[in-house]
Amino acid sequence: MIPDTATLFAYVLLIISGISLFLFILNLLFLRDLSGRIRKMGRGSSGRNNIPAERSRGSNPEKEMTVKGNDITSGIEKIAEKYRLDSLIVASRDGLVVASTGSSNPEFEAAYYTDMFARKKVAPGNGLSLFELGFGDTLLVGIARGLVLLSSESERFLAADIETVLREQLGQSVLTR
Repeated sequence: MIPDTATLFAYVLLIISGISLFLFILNLLFLRDLSGRIRKMGRGSSGRNNIPAERSRGSNPEKEMTVKGNDITSGIEKIAEKYRLDSLIVASRDGLVVASTGSSNPEFEAAYYTDMFARKKVAPGNGLSLFELGFGDTLLVGIARGLVLLSSESERFLAADIETVLREQLGQSVLTR
C-alpha cells in the first residue's frame, strides 16, 4: 500500500520539524554553556560584589596619575587597578590595540567595540564602558570592563589618566577636544 501525497508531505514536515527542534535545543544548550563560561571568566576573585558602584572605582579619581613603570602596559595596569577594572583596552578608532590589560582577546574586543562605538550603538551593560580619549592628533577609544558600569564622570577621570600615561610614556601632548 502506497500512502498518498498529502500523507508523505506530512511525514516529511514532521521529520523536518523534529530535526529543527533538536537543533534548536542543541543550540540553546550550547549558548547556555557558553554564557556560563563567559560569566565565570568575567568574575573577579576579589569579592567586590558588595561594594557600592562609586566606591568600587577607586578612592580618589581626581588624584593625578603617576606611573613608575617603564612602559605603557604597566601604566594601563595601574589604571585598571585604580578603578578596579577587570580589563582595560585602549584602541585606535579603526580597532587596533594600543594597550591592554586583563582581556583574554583584546584584538577581538578592540575591533568589535570600536566598530560599535563608531556606529554610535549603545554599549551593552554588564559593566562595559566605551569612551573617547585623545593623544596627539589621534582619537582613541577606551574599552573598560568592570563589575558595574562607569559613570560619565568616572569615564572622564579614566580617560584623563590614560592620556597622562600615554603622554608620560610617549612624550606627546594630548589632543584637546
